[in-house]
Amino acid sequence: MTRLLLLFTFCSFVSLVSAQENFRRYTIGAFAGITTNSSDLPKAGNETVFGGGAEIYLTKFLSGGMSFQKGKLSGSENRSTQRYFLNEFTAISFNSKVHLGQFIGRNKGRYQVNNEGLPKRVLKGIYLGTGGGLLNSSQSKIQRTPLAGAASYIYVGQNKNKELFIPAMLGLDIHTSQEPGLIFTVQYTMNFVLGDNMDGYLISGSKNDTFSTLSLGIKYAFGRLQLN
Repeated sequence: MTRLLLLFTFCSFVSLVSAQENFRRYTIGAFAGITTNSSDLPKAGNETVFGGGAEIYLTKFLSGGMSFQKGKLSGSENRSTQRYFLNEFTAISFNSKVHLGQFIGRNKGRYQVNNEGLPKRVLKGIYLGTGGGLLNSSQSKIQRTPLAGAASYIYVGQNKNKELFIPAMLGLDIHTSQEPGLIFTVQYTMNFVLGDNMDGYLISGSKNDTFSTLSLGIKYAFGRLQLN
């Protein structure tokens, strides 16, 4: 009985080790992309955004981090009021992410590009994430007063303000190697603003604003090699 128990323990240990992967605990990176939005103005523009961030990994596929971004949001309408805005914003956010690799098979030993096929690496690199952030809006251009021949209604709002937002992220991390650890990223983020002044217009009864980003980035993983 004792021998059987020892054999079972040994087999369980071997099975556990074979499912483990090594990883680096920390990453820093940068990204750039485009933005769009949903606001009180029906025609959203496509603008640019760039930023950077840092993460700490609890496992190779479970992380928490923070990011800073700077970019532009714009919108307009073709009606007689001829409203428009250009928001040159900054934002800071905190997030957590979980990759599919947390739930599907893992390789033995150090992660190398040729250890598994590209389809599996892509599948394991897909992630979802959420968190919270602070949006700092600054309207560099905005039309609130009526133009010549337009309706006489004057819109109100703030040129500068701060609002909280909740990001919902869908992305893909592609690991090039374990050492030194370059990771290429593609990420789409929908940000739900907890307010209605991202576009600089305060209109009674209107819904909260949203803005989204689609970005490409690169991260560098560093720190002592960890066992997943």
